[in-house]
Amino acid sequence: MKIVNSKVMGWIMAGLGMFSQAPAFVTVGQGLDCDYDNLLDAYLSADPFVRVTTEATFSDSFIISKAKWFTGGYDNCADAENSVLGEHKSKWRRFSDGTVVNINANQAAPSAVVLDNFEIFGGENTINDQPGGVSIAGNSNVIISNSDLYDNQGELGGGIKILGAQASLILSHTIVRDNAASSHGGGVYCEDQATVNIVGNSAIKSNSAFASGGGIYAETACELVSKSGDTAPALQVQYGIIANEAWQGGGVYLRSGATLDLTGNNDHPASVVFNNSLTNADEGGGGLYLTGLGTRLQAENARIELNIAKYLGGGLGVYNQAVVIMNRADEPCWDNSQCSVLANNIVTGVSGGGGAMDIFSAATVNVSQTHIFGNRANSSAIFNVVKASYLRLEGNLITDNMHWSDSTETNLFNLSGSSGNGGNIDFFYNTLVDNQANHVFEHGATAENTLNVFNSIINHQGLTLEENGSINNLNDFYCGFLTERDSITGYVGSMILTSPGFVDAANGDYQLSADSDAIDLCDESQFTGSIYKDLNGQARGYDDPNVNNFIGPYDAGAYELNNDLIFKNSFE
Repeated sequence: MKIVNSKVMGWIMAGLGMFSQAPAFVTVGQGLDCDYDNLLDAYLSADPFVRVTTEATFSDSFIISKAKWFTGGYDNCADAENSVLGEHKSKWRRFSDGTVVNINANQAAPSAVVLDNFEIFGGENTINDQPGGVSIAGNSNVIISNSDLYDNQGELGGGIKILGAQASLILSHTIVRDNAASSHGGGVYCEDQATVNIVGNSAIKSNSAFASGGGIYAETACELVSKSGDTAPALQVQYGIIANEAWQGGGVYLRSGATLDLTGNNDHPASVVFNNSLTNADEGGGGLYLTGLGTRLQAENARIELNIAKYLGGGLGVYNQAVVIMNRADEPCWDNSQCSVLANNIVTGVSGGGGAMDIFSAATVNVSQTHIFGNRANSSAIFNVVKASYLRLEGNLITDNMHWSDSTETNLFNLSGSSGNGGNIDFFYNTLVDNQANHVFEHGATAENTLNVFNSIINHQGLTLEENGSINNLNDFYCGFLTERDSITGYVGSMILTSPGFVDAANGDYQLSADSDAIDLCDESQFTGSIYKDLNGQARGYDDPNVNNFIGPYDAGAYELNNDLIFKNSFE
């Protein structure tokens, strides 16, 4: 079967107890040669495999409490007997109120349940915390593959609800689309330590929730992994978490220790694209919303792009001690010049901020080796860092971000809060060039903020820093390039006021030219040192024997030039 690798196949077969015997199956359809004409009787049979034809639409309502493998898509039972799949999926739906598929295994050992090659639709269960399409609980290891879940409505989980530490779900080559939740989780609702893996050509797409998590809602230590995405232009993306909407967390809402790993690979990123937060007066999180201690996003080779919020956090909203880590893998990827992308996220409101990300109330964010471009907001076009939150940026290329208006108060980065409780930014090895705002960094008037800018290139047609009256901010600029330094208070050391020399800035190539003054410019004496490789995946600190070190062997900015490498934009 095309959907699962050998490791997963072994896990399923073990769950079905099939290592010691030949697979036995029954057929379901309308012909005289079929074993059954309904799904319930086939489920109750002793055979572990059920092959289902497309001859009828099935609406059987029962609880799956034991291991079973349902495969749809056979034109008739003769084809099912001969393992010949047709062109269409089998249909499993509800014709009255209720959830379409209920899985609640109660065996001592985990029960493997597989739904392969089905359309699951028509469920409507909008009361008592119920889902519309598929409900998963108990000691259940579930795979839904090659399937389409759509037009279902629930209160918690329009498409799918999964609950409990013993429950797990793999969505493989499956589309969860056009489902709606009257409360949370338009596509998927997950809680209480359940696990969900989204792999292959899968999508959580065009779902909606009245409150939170248009695509996915996860809480209470739910563990999510999404590896799906593609490289198409943003409005043409087919796979990943796409075009969902909710009041908060248009694409994903995570709280109470829930975690999400977005993991791309050599061929494509893991995508969160074109999701929408609808609130116009509160924290939004167009793409993702995270809140609470233990809540975490780990994004590697990910693409968070063209998400929209009306007020705060176009790409992401990160709140109340939640954590975000975003970087590229140390190996070739889908586009080696931009393996990790945080781009074109928008806050549409006149007073809104945090085009790429809104970070508030002791949240922690680490974005490294990422191309950050095209983000938009009237204030804090890129990052809004507020109230004891911490943002660490290392090795990023930051270009073409801008504000909507011509106000003199526009900025790329806002740090604010209250006295003794301000925002904190560490800005290491970044190249910031060709953005539009009056100020790069802006301090709120009553906060006590900390800003460290080391080993970076800031090429900006405007002021570097706007203080807004506070006298207790801690600013430290050391080793790199600035367009101007008169606006800066605090320590300014070894900053050069010339162009660093790029390969082809006019065409967007901001790698260092061979004669750039940024080569072998810096050391790492002012901070604990680089954690990641450069934006191209090359090691920091290459000491060019043809260049006299200014302070040390580390190049300023997002790129470390190594003339010994054969492939400038890839790996040997």
